[in-house]
Amino acid sequence: MSDHQQNKALVLEYFNALDAATADTVGAVLQRYAHQDCQFFGSYPFNELQGLAEIATGFWAPLYTAFGSLQRRQDIFIAGTSEIEGDQWVMSMGHFMGLFDTDWLGIRATRKMVMLRYAVFNCIADGKINKTGMFLVIIGLMQQVG
Repeated sequence: MSDHQQNKALVLEYFNALDAATADTVGAVLQRYAHQDCQFFGSYPFNELQGLAEIATGFWAPLYTAFGSLQRRQDIFIAGTSEIEGDQWVMSMGHFMGLFDTDWLGIRATRKMVMLRYAVFNCIADGKINKTGMFLVIIGLMQQVG
């Protein structure tokens, strides 16, 4: 199996574990699939987070708390090698779908189904994720909820 296929298999396994996670268990998922000093680069207001604990409490736990029954609906899934640094990347794009049960980022919850578009880039090194770029279309969510 090529590096790209192995990396895609790792990220799919990671996504499946994330899909089954909760705000309380997401830290354990990160421990299994990411390097301890993983870097997270996100759209505002997440910006840069460093290390698994900060990523779990700063991004994933609030997301899981706000959106009940969160599901990932993936549209694009590709892998490749950076021509600049030679890094191995896996990219996924689609939307998260869930019930908007709790206020998030100052946006009032509607208790209705919403979709949050995303694009995520995971860099793989030594069989684990060492960098993540997560971009969310928060304005699209704001439009959905009025």
